[in-house]
Amino acid sequence: MNYAILRTAKLKTMGNIGGSLAHNYRTIDTPNADPNRSSENEHTVATPEAVKQAIQDLLPEKRRSDAVLCIEYLITASPDWEGWGTDKEYDFFERAGQWLYDKHGKKNIAGMSLHRDETTPHLVAYVVPIDQRGKLNCKEFLGGRTKLNKMQTDFANTVADLGLTRGKEGSKAKHTSIKEYYHDINNARNFSIKAEPPKPELLESKASYGEKVTSAVINQVEPTVKAAQSILNDYERAKLDKKIAESSYEDLKKHVEPYLVATKGLTEDEIKRINELIQLESRKIAVEREESKKAMELSEASQRSVTTEYRDKWNSFYKTLPRSKRVKVDWVLKVTRNSKDHEAVRVVKNKLMKEPEIIDRLPDPKTQDKDKDISI
Repeated sequence: MNYAILRTAKLKTMGNIGGSLAHNYRTIDTPNADPNRSSENEHTVATPEAVKQAIQDLLPEKRRSDAVLCIEYLITASPDWEGWGTDKEYDFFERAGQWLYDKHGKKNIAGMSLHRDETTPHLVAYVVPIDQRGKLNCKEFLGGRTKLNKMQTDFANTVADLGLTRGKEGSKAKHTSIKEYYHDINNARNFSIKAEPPKPELLESKASYGEKVTSAVINQVEPTVKAAQSILNDYERAKLDKKIAESSYEDLKKHVEPYLVATKGLTEDEIKRINELIQLESRKIAVEREESKKAMELSEASQRSVTTEYRDKWNSFYKTLPRSKRVKVDWVLKVTRNSKDHEAVRVVKNKLMKEPEIIDRLPDPKTQDKDKDISI
C-alpha cells in the first residue's frame, strides 16, 4: 500500500527560517541530497533571501514574541509509489500546490520548492499562517490532534485517485515531523521493525489464524521495510557525499591555512588591518590583470594589423609580376616552406620585394632538381 505523506514544522524565529531555507536551497552541506542532481530542483522563488523577505513582508507588525512565524510543509508519497517518473508525479505536486493555495491563500505562501535530488521527490512550502481575520494564527491550522487528523484526511482525499491513501485514521502512530523525517534519514542504521499479531478468534483453526497473522504482519511491516530501504539508499549516498565534502574541506584548508597561521595570536584590530591589506592587494591584482588583458588584446590587434598590412603589400607586389616571374617566385617559396621555417618564408618575401631583380637571376624551376637547395 502506498501512502500520501504530509509533514509540518513550526518555525518560530527568523533564525529557524534561515536554517531551513539554507537546507532547502542547498546553500549548506545536505548529506541526504545528490549534488549532481541539484539542477533538477525547482523553486517558485529564485533565492532563499527572497523567500525570507517575502515572509517578513507578510508578518504583521504586532505579534506575540513566541508566535509561529512560518509553517514549513513537506509533501511526498511512499518511495515505491508507481507514479514516480510518470504524469501522475506531475499531477500529484500540482494538486499539492493547489491544496496549499486553497488552505492558506496563495498570497500567504512565501515560496515552494520541488526537490528531485533525493531518493524520493518531495515538495517543500513556506507558509505564513494568517487566518481569515488577518491575524498570525498557527493554531487555526495546526492546533490540536483533531485539526491535524482532518488535515491529513483532506490532503489524502485530494490525491486518492492517484493510487495513494492516508495512514490509518485514529491509529496510535505518532506523527513524524520534518525534523524527525530527516533525522531518520541521517540515522538509518538505527531503524527497527515491529509488528503486533492479531488476537485469535474463539474456536479459530490454526490454519486460519496462521493466514491472518501472516497477512497482518505483512501489512504492518511492508511500509516500514519500504521506508527503511529508501532511507538506507539515502544513507549510502550520504557516505559518498561525506567523502566528497571531506575532500573539498582539505582543498579549502590548503588555501585558508596560510591566513590562519599569519593571523594567529593577533588582536582583532591587527587582523582587521591584515584584511584591509588583503583587499587592497586583491584590488591591485585585479587592476594589473585587467591592464595585462588590455595590453594583450592591444598587442594582438596590432599584430593582426601588421600582418594584414604585410599581406596586402605582398599581394600588391606579386600582382605586378609577369607570369614567368611568378612561376619562379612560387617555386622558391614552395622550397622554402618545405624547410618548415615560417620566418624564412617572410625573410625571402622581404628580400624579393626589396630587390626584385633577384627574381631574374633565379633558375627556371623546370630545369631544377626538386631536392636541390637554393639561395638568394
